[in-house]
Amino acid sequence: MKKNWRYWLSFLWPLRKSYPSELSGRLEINYIDGQVMLDSPEANYSFGSLQEILEKGLEPIDMAKVNSVLLLGLGGGSLIESLRAKFDFQGEIEAVELDPVAIAIACREFGICADARLKIHQADALAFMQQNQKTFDLVICDLFIDRHIPAQFLTANWAQLLLKGLSSQGQILINLGIQLKPEAVEYEFYHALQAAGDLHWTRMEKVMETNTLVIGHK
Repeated sequence: MKKNWRYWLSFLWPLRKSYPSELSGRLEINYIDGQVMLDSPEANYSFGSLQEILEKGLEPIDMAKVNSVLLLGLGGGSLIESLRAKFDFQGEIEAVELDPVAIAIACREFGICADARLKIHQADALAFMQQNQKTFDLVICDLFIDRHIPAQFLTANWAQLLLKGLSSQGQILINLGIQLKPEAVEYEFYHALQAAGDLHWTRMEKVMETNTLVIGHK
């Protein structure tokens, strides 16, 4: 993460920097006591509680079997940092992000830029997976607009596309959402995932008191 003057000044008082986005409404960089976070109007997008939540989801993943990663939903790129720094993943990562503003923020504010080991696709995740011919050892799906998963990413068809993108030793981590109620459509999607293939699934409820994560492996 880049440490600019706003980072150092944030130890004295909180600072905020806004980026207008046609897709996400308004994205904000918040600097508080040396912590720099990317937030939407209703949720943390990167480098805050969400990063910690997804790291909890990565802990059960057998990273020794992972040589390639597909990240659906780049945001500010905090999970790229987690994979490289905390989990010592040095392999290839492909990231898909629809919002060009988020991609620009990831590079400009957090130093998460495309390089030899990171390929960033500015694309709709559904269209990307429909055209994708590759398989990956780890697929991470974190697709939100504010606090909500768009409807096209909660269907049986999307479940099949996700599993089609897994290698023979593939593993998958999906962020299902925040404070889900028992009747939530996200749980119907989880059942569609279970029916779509022969993966073994684990559901992690109320991770850090908020999110539901699901993990699948072959």
